[in-house]
Amino acid sequence: MRFRGYYTEDKRIGVWEFYDENGEPEQKVDFTNNQIRLYRSKLTGHIFRVMSGNDSIFSMLDRPPLYLGGSTIIKEFIANEILPPLHKTNERVEGTVFIEFTVDSTGMTSNHHVLRGIGTRCNLEALRVVKTLPDKWIPGVLNGRAVSVNYIIPVVFDKNTYSKTFSYIISAE
Repeated sequence: MRFRGYYTEDKRIGVWEFYDENGEPEQKVDFTNNQIRLYRSKLTGHIFRVMSGNDSIFSMLDRPPLYLGGSTIIKEFIANEILPPLHKTNERVEGTVFIEFTVDSTGMTSNHHVLRGIGTRCNLEALRVVKTLPDKWIPGVLNGRAVSVNYIIPVVFDKNTYSKTFSYIISAE
């Protein structure tokens, strides 16, 4: 189970718990009071580029931007949505594409681009998938207020990614 919580009239209410791939709590969010009660992030203590108009600073944050449901939800979304590119020589380009974008002070995303890539087709597919990630972001916080922050998501192309291509070919017949 990845999450636990209650709905009333199609709205989340009370405290929801979100779990990582190991079943450990990653986030607890109180939807009644709109408060984050618990979060675990590998990005706590990291330096972020904080945007303010045309200016930016690099700073540690009080709280990094969080995706509602945690990093496991992002990984599952990417794994389900990614379509491994077919290359001219049937080669399997492997590596990691880093997609950077801005999570603004309201939790919306913009300015998606490839920060570091491995090849045009993989880069474009990684960018497409990250752009389709639903806007369920909780903004980063600096000095007690929500701020716009640049965020980076790695998209890995490896043998597991390309095994999807094989299953698509089999199921297409």
